[in-house]
Parts: sequence; C-alpha cells; structure tokens
Amino acid sequence: MDEPALLFWERLQESLAKHDLAPVLIHYDKPARPTTIPLIRSLADATEVYSDEACKEAHSSVSKEEFDLVCQSANYRDKQVSSDDPARRMAYGCKNFATAVLDRYQPALLVLWNGCHLEQSFLRRAAIERGIPIVYMDGSLFSGWFVLDEAGIHDGSSFGQLKLDDLEPVTESEQLDVEDFLEMVAPSPMGGQQADKIVNIHQKLNIPKGRELLTFFGQKDNDTQNFLSNSYFANNVQAWEWFLEITTQLGDGFHRLGKHHPQSVMPQSAYTSSTLERSDWRADLPLDAVIQQSQALASVNSSDMMDSMLARKRVLFLGGGSYYSGKQVAYEVHPEMTDEAIEKELFAWLYDSRALIHRFNLLRCVSHLLGHHMIAIDGEQREKFGLSIDSASRWFATHASESKKEKPPVAYSIEAANAYLDLYATRSELLLRYDESRRSLNASNAELAQELKKEGKALKEKNTQINKQKKEIARLKAEIHSAEKWQRSWVKRVFHRWRPKKR
Repeated sequence: MDEPALLFWERLQESLAKHDLAPVLIHYDKPARPTTIPLIRSLADATEVYSDEACKEAHSSVSKEEFDLVCQSANYRDKQVSSDDPARRMAYGCKNFATAVLDRYQPALLVLWNGCHLEQSFLRRAAIERGIPIVYMDGSLFSGWFVLDEAGIHDGSSFGQLKLDDLEPVTESEQLDVEDFLEMVAPSPMGGQQADKIVNIHQKLNIPKGRELLTFFGQKDNDTQNFLSNSYFANNVQAWEWFLEITTQLGDGFHRLGKHHPQSVMPQSAYTSSTLERSDWRADLPLDAVIQQSQALASVNSSDMMDSMLARKRVLFLGGGSYYSGKQVAYEVHPEMTDEAIEKELFAWLYDSRALIHRFNLLRCVSHLLGHHMIAIDGEQREKFGLSIDSASRWFATHASESKKEKPPVAYSIEAANAYLDLYATRSELLLRYDESRRSLNASNAELAQELKKEGKALKEKNTQINKQKKEIARLKAEIHSAEKWQRSWVKRVFHRWRPKKR
C-alpha cells in the first residue's frame, strides 16, 4: 500500500471501469495516502476484533472444518493457538467477515492474493458457495512484479502445471527482449559495495583456498513454497541433512555452506548439529557475497535461486523447483531417485554440463510469463515488458463474465452486511489506535529505560571514579601516616640521642 502500489491499483481502477467493473481492496497495511478505491482493512489475526458477546455463538456455530482451518493457518503463520476459544472466535469472525464482504459487494470476481492467509480461506469457501469465480495474484520471483493466474500459486498455478513442451517457442528477437528484461531485474553484483568491504567467505570461515563452496539456501518451513510445494522433506533441517549426505560422494575439494533464512523461526542451532567436517551453517553472510563466491547453489524452492540463475550460477533444486520444476531450467534431485541417477545429476550440476540448455529454457519460461501472467507495479517497466494495465483488466473482465452463469441461490442481506462491516471498521480502527498507542508507549518506555541505563552507567562510572579517588586518598593517608610515624620515630630517637643528660 505504498505510493507505487496505490498508483498501480488506481490505474487498474480506471481501466476496469471500461468493462463496468470496479475494484474493492481488502488490505493489511496502512495506505500511504487516501485513495478513491474502496478499502477494507483486514485484521483477521487479531482476536480482539471478535471478542464481543456475539462470539459466544462461536462454540455452537463453528464447524470442525472451520476450526481446523484456523489451526492450520495458525501453524502456517507460526502462531500457536493457545486454546480452543481463540481459534473458535477467529473462525466465527472470519466466517462473518467473509459473508459480510460478499453480501455487501456481491462481486463478479474474487481475486485472492496468495490465498493461504486465514481470511482468504474463508472468503474462498464463501465465494464457492455463491458461485463467484476466483483467480489469484501473487508476488513473482522478480522484485516489483505481480503474477496473475487463474488456477493458483507456485506449482498449483496454471504455469506451474505446464511442461516444457507446452510452452510456445521463442524467436531470436524474443530471446533478446527477455535477456534485456533479466538484465533489468537482476540484482547488481555485490550490491555495488566497494572492493575493500566485500566479505571474503573463505577467509571468514578459514576455508583453504582450493576448496570450493557448495551453498544450500535455508528456507522458512511455513513459506508457501514449502507449505504447498514440498512433498519430500518434513522441514528444512531434514533437507539440509540430505544435502550433506548426498554431496559427500563429490570428494574432499568442497565446503558445504548453509545460509540461514533471516525470517526462519527454526533456530540456527538446529542446523549446526552436523558432525560432518567441511560444513558450516551461518546467518551472518551477505546474500550477494554467497552467490558470487559459491561454485554451485542448491535449495528447496528458495526464491534466492532465481537471483543465482540471474547471476549465471549453476543451480540445484532439491525435491522439486515448484514454479519451474520439470521445465529444465536447473538441475534437479529428490530422494526417490536412484543413487546412480543422483550421482549423475550432481556431477552435471558441478560441471554445469547443461548450462546453455538451462539458459535457453529459462528465457522460454520467462517469455511465457511476461506474455501471459506478469505485470509490473512500476509504469515505466510496464511500458517495456509484460502485461499492460489494459490487458490485465481484460483478463479480469473475462473471468468476471463467468459469474453471469447460473449460481446457487444465496440469501443476501445487504443491510446486515453494511451494519457488520461498519461495526468491524469501527472496532478495527479502535484496535489499530490501541496498537499504535501501545507501540508508542513501549517505545517511550524503551527510550526511558535506555536513558536510565545511560544515566546508571554514567553514575556507575562516576561512582567508580569516586571509589578510585577514595582509594587514592586512603593510600596517601596511609603513606602520610607511615611517614609521620617514621618521622616521629626518627625524632624520638634523635631527640633521645642528643638530649643532654641530667647532671
């Protein structure tokens, strides 16, 4: 909901109007500014929104399927449901929210972003009951670009389900256009860092010069690319251990490096228990340095693999590549392959024996995506590559026309929906203000604690200085006392020695 995104949605709003369509956005973040697009702020994760007396009905009106949906979503978001009551209140609230939104707007089309978030799951269920067609949007592997798809996301998308032979051939001119696109979206090598500031991984990890890096990119276990598209490994630790196991056959000339995902809730210590020599799991290495200094890279569906491919590095998919799996844009191994097949693929990966084939297939895939699925947020990039705003609005209009087909009867209550959404918006606003006040208070408390800590440190230092001065004074007093004692002793001796004797 920043300025470029708002401009994108407003341009889409203008284009959709030509098809007698108007967008309504359910959003999560605070908009950068006011907009003409109707907005509904979603706070489905906040149980406080549903904590009124009406939620007592949740225990009788929430089905087991809806309850399980909340628990599954909570696990996906790394938020444990503490007890049945919060889960039931969230299910009850999300169900009412979905019903109210669809009753109020009676949309011709539901567009789900990602589709795995809690309120989206309930919106999907309610839309299916009403016969409302559903399509999907999601972020692409290229920063600043959206993907439109009628089937889903990742390997569940229409593109993910395609085989290489299903893609149209590309001309030499189209190949050059895609090369220009990839050059535009590719991250700059080393992020434009100065040479003296680039991290030397071999030096940092004390790796001998002749030993090459084989890197494994860590992934969040709850990321949708793992959540939806990883059928071989229970978690990323298991994938890392399998990577270590299969690469031991490559010999002693390699060092295995695992890069910890910065948002992973799995502790780094879970990965460092391996007793295998010549391996490290690190969280403190820059991504660009890892890509540039690795001979070859591997992962289970990490988006960093695209940056590696853009850097012309050899890439290995472990257990499927999700979006690009089966399209021969990278090397692929999985536990169901024979040992001989895995060994053959690993050595092909090391020596990049299919580099030209993989590059050509990547160009072919990206050309298809630009022609059918991808649209840029930025207007200047949209003019050069991918779908235009008008072509995207035509795509939405085509799918919205399916809503004109016969639908199952549903009893709509616009008045009740309006009342519910008004109440929801009021409570959401109050909750947001409460959260902002709480964050501000916490920040103030943290700042005060920091000041007190600084003052305490200053007082401690001053007290230390005073104690030092006291010790110095005591030492000087002791020396003075010693000197005086010696002086008195000397005077006494001298006085007695020279004092005239009595006659």
